[in-house]
Amino acid sequence: MSRSMGYIYSAAVSVIVVLQEPIWRIIETATVGNSPSPFPVSDLHILEEDPWVSRVWTYQELVNGADTYFTTTAPNVDTPVVQVQRFLDCVGASLSKWRRDHDEGEMGVLLKFPRLSILEDVLGDVLLSGYLERTALNVLSNIGLRDVDANFPQNRLLACLGALTIEAAWGPLSNTLEHLADKLMKICEARNDYSFIYTSDERSSVPGERWRPSTSDDFSSLPAYSTTISTPPTHLTPIVNWHSSSPTLELTRITTQNAHRDASGFWLNNMVRLRPSNALDESVVEQLNRYLFGHQEPENPTHIQIGIFSPSVREALDWKEALLNFLVVIGYTGCYKPLVCESGLFYSQMDIRDRQDIELFAAASIMWKFGNPGLARWNDNGVVRYSAGAYAGVLKLKEAESVLMT
Repeated sequence: MSRSMGYIYSAAVSVIVVLQEPIWRIIETATVGNSPSPFPVSDLHILEEDPWVSRVWTYQELVNGADTYFTTTAPNVDTPVVQVQRFLDCVGASLSKWRRDHDEGEMGVLLKFPRLSILEDVLGDVLLSGYLERTALNVLSNIGLRDVDANFPQNRLLACLGALTIEAAWGPLSNTLEHLADKLMKICEARNDYSFIYTSDERSSVPGERWRPSTSDDFSSLPAYSTTISTPPTHLTPIVNWHSSSPTLELTRITTQNAHRDASGFWLNNMVRLRPSNALDESVVEQLNRYLFGHQEPENPTHIQIGIFSPSVREALDWKEALLNFLVVIGYTGCYKPLVCESGLFYSQMDIRDRQDIELFAAASIMWKFGNPGLARWNDNGVVRYSAGAYAGVLKLKEAESVLMT
């Protein structure tokens, strides 16, 4: 039987992570006193390269434990233990200071400190540590950006399973990617969490389940146009790796992609149908510009909201080019030419621009700051096909409805 690390961590009174020099010295120094202190830039570089920060198992160690601490075996230390939340607060404060000091946006951090940027995202999941509040998409996104041994690609899904479930065991021992991906989806389905569908995987060829990511490496039966994106098949890799939240923006409320079944079939809840258009609404263009390049608050001119890119880049970079660059940096591997809708752009994993009967949907219950994950659907000689996508734009939440997955 394969043992669940999620079960082991959740059953522990405390989780103690033992760190060595120089990372221990950095953490100990920054977390002394009444409030955490930002790390010097030199220490940020050391933390960025530390194996513990970047490995796939770090996420479940941090979020699964009821009370997690750092300690060390180094002699003569003044502070024997440090609470993990104080360390994560230091990471957030340090990256914010680095952005201000270097006039950089989020992109600067993503390129300079990619591992620390995902470690910063863990703080929200530490504060909301309940398994029922942790979505599959957020877990897959955070772990998907971490370092994985090329000889053991299954470690990524094993770490995701450990973060998503407290089952004592997962059944017969198996390390195949196909088995692990299927097990992960079944665990999520039992929790009514279908956010795993927003991944770059090809879709199943099973009638009635064509919306579901395929766990097979054999895609010979799929239509030729699905191979226009020159990326190998994946196993539950998010369409983009970016932290998502509830549309209400309440930190205490995390929602996900729910679904239900009835006599008609399988329905995805809270989906908004997107309307294709020849041009974007100007208000949406302005909103995406504000998100990408930042802006000043009219009521408070001294307050500048930092964007993904530095404001100085705005003159040299078209917003559509900037948006695509950002999506690629956070893991998007699909078609670079988006489908234009009234209130946003839909980037489909598969190149389906030549299709005439495309239906586009976005998930109203899952929100990135720039948009929402979504699905494209079309008919291929009598067979319904699906592809996941990333929607950048605005949703009319009042139009959300349940959509039958035919």
